[in-house]
This record gives sequence, structure tokens and C-alpha cells, in this order.
Amino acid sequence: MSGNLREMLKKAEKVAKLSAHQPDLAELLPTLVDHTVDQLEADIDSEKARLELTHGGSSNIIKEFEEREKQIQKLRGKLSEFEAQLAEYDHAINEIRGKWEPKLEAIIKSISDAFSDSFARIGCAGQVTLDKAEDEAGTDGQPEGSDFDQWSIQIHVKFREHENLSLLDSHRQSGGERAVSTIFYLMALQSLSASPFRVVDEINQGMDPRNERMVHGRLVDIACAPSENGGGGQYFLITPKLLSGLVYKPGMRVLCIYSGEHMPNDYGQLDFRQAVHRMRAIRDRGRAAEDATQRSNGEVDVYA
Repeated sequence: MSGNLREMLKKAEKVAKLSAHQPDLAELLPTLVDHTVDQLEADIDSEKARLELTHGGSSNIIKEFEEREKQIQKLRGKLSEFEAQLAEYDHAINEIRGKWEPKLEAIIKSISDAFSDSFARIGCAGQVTLDKAEDEAGTDGQPEGSDFDQWSIQIHVKFREHENLSLLDSHRQSGGERAVSTIFYLMALQSLSASPFRVVDEINQGMDPRNERMVHGRLVDIACAPSENGGGGQYFLITPKLLSGLVYKPGMRVLCIYSGEHMPNDYGQLDFRQAVHRMRAIRDRGRAAEDATQRSNGEVDVYA
């Protein structure tokens, strides 16, 4: 009996020494004060049985754990590589954007200035802007990047004094207003490039007379302007019809092309210059007769 007590005392002293270096064991010992030896042995047997069940149920658990740990480490390495590549791409994009974006904005401003000038000359307003589609901000509050394929040119116009500038679309403006805006935008684009001549084909088709006069007047101003003011290029305006009373300036020439089944075989028989003179003479006689009629009516009214 005394031998068992000595052996238990030695084990207790050994456990006490171990608890000094193992905090978990030191916390566990006070909870075992009320346990008997039988209870402790029963707990030990229970834990052993559970370990045996676990080991027997899956003998490859440790091996699978080690393999998955290796896979995780490998994936973490790839992730680090991808993050480094992404940082390089972001740096390259920002470097290129720093050179390219200011040039693009300068071009858009030049287009907008020419576009606004055309609208101001007809008593309206317009501007051209660049809509930049930026990604949503990240957790640090900084934008994640830009969707450059979603960037777009936006045209804003105002045709009435009481209105504000609005985006050009098929809902806000009439067909004639959209046509005027489109033509002025194309003219603004042409102002950026020098060309010996330009061809404008049926630009006035589908326009109401007011818009047609505005566009024709602006086209004449640009075509007849000095070279230092953006002019100097030759324009060919091709159209099946023209309004009367349009603005013409020196340097312009009207060419009438006649064709059809009623044209004579010998086109030399036609003298269009003589035909124009006759037309003007008939028009002048008509105006003179109209003036005489008005004077006659006036005399009757006066002496009635």
C-alpha cells in the first residue's frame, strides 16, 4: 500500500512540474480535485476509445490534411504572382492613360468649341463632352479602374431660350433638331482635319425650311471663311432642291445638272444662260406689274 502511495506521489509531483511549463495543464488540474481515481481512469479510457474510433474511421486524415495544406500553399503562391502581375498591369495602364487621356480631352474640347460656335451663330447652345465610365470605388474609397470600352461622346443641345442643355436623343428633340445637331457635329469633326475639298450629299433632305436655312447659312460661312478661321476648303453641296432666298457669297457657284427623257439629243441646243436671263426678265416684268397694281389701288384709295 505504501509503495502505491509513493508511486502516486511521484506521478503527482511529475504532473505538478509539467504544469509549470504547460498553461493548459495548469488550468485543468484544479478541475480534477473532486475526481476519484476511478473517474479519472474512466475518462482516460473514454478518450482512448474516441481516438481509436477516429483513427479507425479514416486512416488517411493526416495524409489528406498534409496534401491539402500543400495545395493551399501552392495556390497562395499563384495568388501572389497574379497580384504582382495585376499591379504591373495597373501601373502600365495608368502610365499610358496619363499620356493619352489629356490628348483625348484636348480633342474633345476642340470639337466642343467648334460645335458650340455653330450653335451660337443660330441663337442656340450646344456642347460636346466625354462620358467616362469609372468602376465603383473599392473598400479603400479609390476607384477600381475604368471601363474604357464604355466611354462615350455625349452631345448636349438647347434650341429654346427657356430650356437647359439636354442630351441629344430620339425623345427630347425633333427630327429636324437632331438633323441640325448631327450636321453641326460633323462640321466640328471636319474642323480638326485639313482637306482640299469635301462633299455634302443631300444634307437638307427631311428638314423644315427654318432648319435648312440655318444649316445652309452655317455651311456657307465655313466654306467661305478665310483659311486662318477654319475655312479655305472647297465644298460640293449636292441636293435635288434648294430653297429660294438662301444666302450666297462671292466664290460660290451653282451648277444645274439637267437630264431625263425630255432632254434633246444635241445638248448644245440648250443655252441655260439665255434661259436664266429670260426667267429673270419674266420675273422683273411680273414684279413691275405687281407694283403698278399696288400704286393704282393706292390712288383709288386716296381719292375715293
